[in-house]
Amino acid sequence: MGVGRRVPVGAQRNMLGVPKRPTRILLLVKDPWENFLMFRIKRSTQLKKLMIVYCDKKSVELDNMRFVHNGRLVRPNLTPDEDDEEESDEVKGTCGSNSLRSNSIDRSVIGPVVEDTKSLLTKVIGECFTHICRTTNGVAHRLAHFALHTGGFLYWFEEPPDFISDVLYEDFNS
Repeated sequence: MGVGRRVPVGAQRNMLGVPKRPTRILLLVKDPWENFLMFRIKRSTQLKKLMIVYCDKKSVELDNMRFVHNGRLVRPNLTPDEDDEEESDEVKGTCGSNSLRSNSIDRSVIGPVVEDTKSLLTKVIGECFTHICRTTNGVAHRLAHFALHTGGFLYWFEEPPDFISDVLYEDFNS
């Protein structure tokens, strides 16, 4: 028998300070209002299971929700390991524009607004809704933010207001 180094296994491995990767992971799912639900799931569980439970708790249909992790849509058939999710990562859950097309009643926090919008849309011919991330539409975001914090009126005839000039330039050149 040769002299060699024995590689620790099992309990010996952890006693020697080699970290063992936990089999479960804690994920936070936040809604647009910064409310969150915590989920502890196995690293081998498909994320669709988390999505279904979240939608059940929020009384929203899965088809009307979008889940985003690190700026990209979460694919339901992946596991946390396959989607590069780590302990205490945040997943953002937002109501998508599909809720306006759905025939079912929206029971989410914004459900009454969605239902009123649906009833008003019956009078409009040729409507179209798409979801655009705030980061890709900086001008609209900046105008909406300005409108929320201003009590007066702003008239825009030829030159754009100074507070959106830089964003207009970026949107135009991208």
